[in-house]
Amino acid sequence: MYDLHVSPVPPADLTMSQQDQVYRLMFSGKLLEGQFHEDVADRLEKMLKLPHDKAMQLIIGRKHYLNKEFNQQEGERLMAYVREAGAECRLVPASQIKKKKLPEFDAPTAFDINREK
Repeated sequence: MYDLHVSPVPPADLTMSQQDQVYRLMFSGKLLEGQFHEDVADRLEKMLKLPHDKAMQLIIGRKHYLNKEFNQQEGERLMAYVREAGAECRLVPASQIKKKKLPEFDAPTAFDINREK
């Protein structure tokens, strides 16, 4: 139903910076008007080859990003397919996505402990 094969050759009309820029697809957690959660989740499940619960997470509540990075042409193509499936989404430059920082711990490790005998 959805052909996700993308040509590896970039179009000639893009500037070099646009060709080098990588993007990720952001799901807003919302549906396009007139869509139903179960229907959209079913379409995303088949299109993105995800388990149903993961597809449902993309369209309920908060924003989520696909882990895969795309050039602009590939990203716009996938974004069109996702919107056709009924989910609200947009392309975001990967450089603008804040990575989750792991919490830092000040707890001593086994090497920090003074052992006296």
